[in-house]
Amino acid sequence: MIGYYYYTTKIRPYLTETEKSSYAFGFLTALAVLMFGLFVLRPIITSSYDAYLELKNAVNYSSALSEKLTSLNQAKANFANISNRLGQIENAVPKGVSQPELIQELAADSGEAGATLHSTSFKDGDVFTMSLTGPTPSLTLLLEALEEGRVITLEEIQASLRQSENENLWDMSIEGEAVHIQ
Repeated sequence: MIGYYYYTTKIRPYLTETEKSSYAFGFLTALAVLMFGLFVLRPIITSSYDAYLELKNAVNYSSALSEKLTSLNQAKANFANISNRLGQIENAVPKGVSQPELIQELAADSGEAGATLHSTSFKDGDVFTMSLTGPTPSLTLLLEALEEGRVITLEEIQASLRQSENENLWDMSIEGEAVHIQ
C-alpha cells in the first residue's frame, strides 16, 4: 500500500506533465539501461574473452598436433624403409648366448668353403676359438662367409703354411666373438 500511495501522490502527478515526464523517462531509461546493461554486458564480455582465449589455445594445440602427426608419418616412412634391414639384423644378432647354433654355423661355413674344422672351443660365453685346415682359396671363402650372416667380430687370426706333396695347406686358428642381444 505504501508503494501505491507513493506512486499516486508523488510520481503520477509528476508524470502527467509531458515536458517533465519526457526528461524523467529519459533519465529513468538511461539509468535502467546502465544498471541492467552492466549486468547483461559483463557476462557477455567475459564469456567472449574466454572464448577468444580458448580459440587461441586451440589454434596452438592444433598446430602442435599437426607437427606431431607430421613427425609420426615421417617416422612411419623411416621405419618402413628400414624394416627389412631390421629383420636381417635380428637374424644376424641372436637373443642370448647360443653356442650350439654358433658351432653349427661355423661348421657349415667351413664345410661350404672347403676347409676342415678340427675344433671349436668357447671361453667367457661368446668368445670362441676354432682351428681348421684348408687350401688358400677355401680359407679366403671361409673368411668371406664369416663376414656374412651372423655378426661375428674376429679378434685374432693365426695361420701357418704346411706343405704337403700335392698341395699347400694352411693351419689356421681363428679367435672371435659372436655378438648377441642380452
